[in-house]
Amino acid sequence: MVCEDHRTRTWDVASGRQTLTLDHGAPVNSVAYSPGGGLIAAVGGDHTARLWEMSSGAPHAAFASHVDSDQAVAFASDGGTLAVSGSDRAFTVTLWDLFTAKGQTRLTDSASGAARARSSPAAGHYTESTVNVYAVAFSPDDATLAAGCSDGVIRLWDVAAAELRQTFSGHVGAVTRLAFNPDGRTLASLGDDNVVNLWHLATGQRLFSLDSQKKELHGLAFSRDGRLLIAGARSAEKDGPSSLLLWRAEPAGP
Repeated sequence: MVCEDHRTRTWDVASGRQTLTLDHGAPVNSVAYSPGGGLIAAVGGDHTARLWEMSSGAPHAAFASHVDSDQAVAFASDGGTLAVSGSDRAFTVTLWDLFTAKGQTRLTDSASGAARARSSPAAGHYTESTVNVYAVAFSPDDATLAAGCSDGVIRLWDVAAAELRQTFSGHVGAVTRLAFNPDGRTLASLGDDNVVNLWHLATGQRLFSLDSQKKELHGLAFSRDGRLLIAGARSAEKDGPSSLLLWRAEPAGP
């Protein structure tokens, strides 16, 4: 899946054939597949999260976010909830119920001066002044929502209780990528500082920190068995080579 201009393109990996071209109508910042592969979600600069049917490319739904620019999108593992994060004058994360097309829960960070979210008939907004959210991820059991923020802090909410549960601080600059280990015990983060951190969720301990050695990192993911952590890397030099970096990320303790 590649974003270019205002379009999202998909390819069949085996044949190399392009299968879909989806016009978002604005620059695209983030895309995501639904867990079953039936939907594609894309967000960008037009204040709208758009979903398409994977099989046909037909529009499925569109949700207005009312922020300057949507930065990231993630599906819950059950496929019924879509998280959209935004960049605006206020901290914004919205959870959409894909079955009812309405917002579900309002989360705030009162400890850092979070403003109370105003109720909306269409969406639940999580607002905190001057902090933007550049990455969102659900834990494998959908119980926790993690948000990577412009202030270098990772915020984790208990979704059912609508309460901020933990914060991790270890990046210089914005946190731009998040990935939960499939076992649900660790969280990996990547920031504008091109550093990868691995966090133990139960204790809040930073298990290790990896410097990219002057490479620009883009993207972050665990292998299916959770034993490898993978990031795309590009040389800081103009026209430098691109590569994949792999680190061993053995499962942490209970």
